[in-house]
Amino acid sequence: MSTLPKDSFFNTVKHCLYDPDYFHGLVSKTFFDALKYLYLLIVLTLFIGSVKTAITLIPQTRSLPTLVQNITRFVKAGYPKDLVVTVKNGQLQTNAKEPYFIELPIIDEKTRADNYHFITIDTKARYEDFSKYRTAILITKTGIITNDGNKKTLKIYPLENYNFVMNQSKYDQFTNMILPYVNYLPTIIIVLVSLLLILSPFIAALFMLIGQLIFLLLAAFLFFITAKILKKNLAYKTVYILSLYGLTLPIVLNTIKNLIPSLYQYIGQGVSIQTWSLATRIYNGLPQLLYFILMVLVIARYKNQSDKSQLSPQSISTTK
Repeated sequence: MSTLPKDSFFNTVKHCLYDPDYFHGLVSKTFFDALKYLYLLIVLTLFIGSVKTAITLIPQTRSLPTLVQNITRFVKAGYPKDLVVTVKNGQLQTNAKEPYFIELPIIDEKTRADNYHFITIDTKARYEDFSKYRTAILITKTGIITNDGNKKTLKIYPLENYNFVMNQSKYDQFTNMILPYVNYLPTIIIVLVSLLLILSPFIAALFMLIGQLIFLLLAAFLFFITAKILKKNLAYKTVYILSLYGLTLPIVLNTIKNLIPSLYQYIGQGVSIQTWSLATRIYNGLPQLLYFILMVLVIARYKNQSDKSQLSPQSISTTK
């Protein structure tokens, strides 16, 4: 039966999961060796998570044609038939009775019941009047006013230096130019999401790696103290490097745990909140607990150089 090469990545992963004695052969590894190994391991586990995400997103692609239809319908119905808007020397005027309201073609019942508008045109309105119009966009004589994101401030887009006339005919000419590109939207979304799922593990792994390096500053120090108590000749740097390889166990266990559906739907129902909360904390903390146990075993089973050497050559006398 074929076996993995001794120094291969996957062979290291396999033995770091369960074999404390395997770590004794890693004392010669450099910090950079351990860093490369841990980064590749994190990337691999994150990529597995990306595959799971991709599988859950595949059924959502069926709704993309409907999205294109809704966008097309929204764009085509977006401009009122008889409305003419003229901007001259930065000042706006319309041929409609104001305030003039433009509603979304697709609107939920709550928004409709609240009498909330998409666009309101009122050339007599002022900046201070925005809140009373209950609108997403307020167009005044000299500018366009909107909410500044989630902040409780307003943003103004002045109309100065603009001169144009907008009516349904010109609006249709513009939409006829852009609507053909809307059909490519599903492909664009799929490509962008695919790139994100492929590239995100490499980027996220960098941040996770930094977090693990910081975490190990203290954890490796505790293992170093353990080594001193057990009279093991291990320097802090060596313990730190071994601790990096030891992270294989919690990283793999957490990856498996994230792939498993919530246990609550299988065993949690009918259990008291206090009991389930305690069980959840134990379940979530198990990978870290096993990591600490593994590292203590690695240190405890380590043999100092003097312990591993054989008896020194001596002259052996023979009896006559």
